[in-house]
Amino acid sequence: MEQCIALNSLKYCFNKNENIATIAKTIIKSQDKPMCLVWLANLYLTDSKFRDINISLNSNLSKTPWGIFDVYTRFKPHYNNKEKLTKIINSHLTDKTLLRYINLENGDSDINFDNLKKTKLYLFINNAKNRGRFGVNLTDKKWLFSILYGSWRDQIQKDLKDYLQNTPQATIEQELNLSQHFFQIETKMFILSYFEYDSKNFELYKDALRWSLSDNHPWVNNIAVRLFKEFDTVKMQTIDNKLYPGLLDLLLTAKKAECNIDNHIQMLTSSEKNAICTEN
Repeated sequence: MEQCIALNSLKYCFNKNENIATIAKTIIKSQDKPMCLVWLANLYLTDSKFRDINISLNSNLSKTPWGIFDVYTRFKPHYNNKEKLTKIINSHLTDKTLLRYINLENGDSDINFDNLKKTKLYLFINNAKNRGRFGVNLTDKKWLFSILYGSWRDQIQKDLKDYLQNTPQATIEQELNLSQHFFQIETKMFILSYFEYDSKNFELYKDALRWSLSDNHPWVNNIAVRLFKEFDTVKMQTIDNKLYPGLLDLLLTAKKAECNIDNHIQMLTSSEKNAICTEN
C-alpha cells in the first residue's frame, strides 16, 4: 500500500527521471506484487516516454481480458494504427480468448453485447466523454478539479438522470439488467455510482442492478456493496489479488457495511491487513 502511495506522489516525475521509470518496470514485471501496484505502475509508465508495451504484456496484466484491454487502452493513444497495436498484443498471447474485449470494441459480434448496443442506455453512455488526465500544471488545484470533474481520469462525464427521466420504467429495468454486459469497467462503475446519490431510483431499480454483486471485478463489487450493504454474494473465491486491483478497498467497504470479512483477510499483504485492522 505504501508503494502505491509513493507511485502516486511521483506520477509526474516519470518523464524526468529514468530511475523512477526503471523501478516501475521492475514492479510491473513482478509476478508476486498485488495488481493494484502493478496496474498503477503501468498506468504512470505508459504516460511517460519510457513506456514499453513488451513489459506490460509480460506482466500479470496479460492474464485476464480486463488486464489486456487496459494495456490496449493505455497504449492506444500512442499508436496511429489500432490494428497494429492489436497485432502486437495478439502476438504475445497463447490464449486468444483474452482478446475478447478488444475484439468487441473493434466490432466482433456477441449476442449479449449486440443486444446491449441496441439500447437507449448504450447510446446515451457511448456519446459521453471521460474526464481525462489532469496536466502537471494543475497539480496544486487537483482537489478542486476532482470535485468538479471526478477523481479518476476514466470517469464518465454525464448525468444518468437525463436518461432516467426520459425513458419508460420497463425499458430502464430491462436496460439496466443488460448493462452487466458492458466490458468497460468504468462504464459499469458510472452506472452504479449514480445510484449512490439517488436512493429513490435505486430502490426502484435495485433488482436490475443486483448483477453487480457477482461481477468479476472488485471495483464494480465495491460500489455494489456500498449500495446493497451486502457481501455474501460477492464471488470472493474468484478474486485474485495478483490479477485484479481493488481488493483492499472492497474489504474496507464491506467492513464499513458491517459485513463479515474474516475469511478473506488472508488474501491481503501485511500492510493491507494493518490498514483493515486500524480502520474504524
